[in-house]
Amino acid sequence: MEFGTYFRLTSYTTVAAAALALFVAGGVGVWLAGTFAVVMVAAWKLEGTRWQLSERVALVVILASLPLFYLDWRILTVSLDLEFLETGRRTNVEVAVLAHLILFLSAVKLLQRKADLFFGEPALPHGSAPPVRVSQNRKLALKTEEKNGETSITPRAANASRLGV
Repeated sequence: MEFGTYFRLTSYTTVAAAALALFVAGGVGVWLAGTFAVVMVAAWKLEGTRWQLSERVALVVILASLPLFYLDWRILTVSLDLEFLETGRRTNVEVAVLAHLILFLSAVKLLQRKADLFFGEPALPHGSAPPVRVSQNRKLALKTEEKNGETSITPRAANASRLGV
């Protein structure tokens, strides 16, 4: 098994365990847990395709959903108060709404296009890396070496040339 596949599998397993914990704790119902499982399978299948959400689309989806979660909180409060009057069993509204929000944000992140920051993708949104600088006290310089077609940068003392190093 390749490292990337193993990493993906452990990441998805961690998210599935968290969703299972929310279900067992009573934060989400059967339908929502099942829907999240379907979204997880779809996200696994869509990984690496052009059908994943871009960062901007995911941000718009998340920002557009915030009013819906406010409505969820307001409607769920009334619904659970009615359930308390009917059954006498009190449930915590905030926990349920927070569980809904957690599953929704997790689903969006699973469906979002992932960037491989470890293997060379730029970390800055505009696509350029910050310049490599000498430290402020000028006691550290960078030496570039090329071996077997690969360039490596190693730190060395700035006064190393004077010392014969």
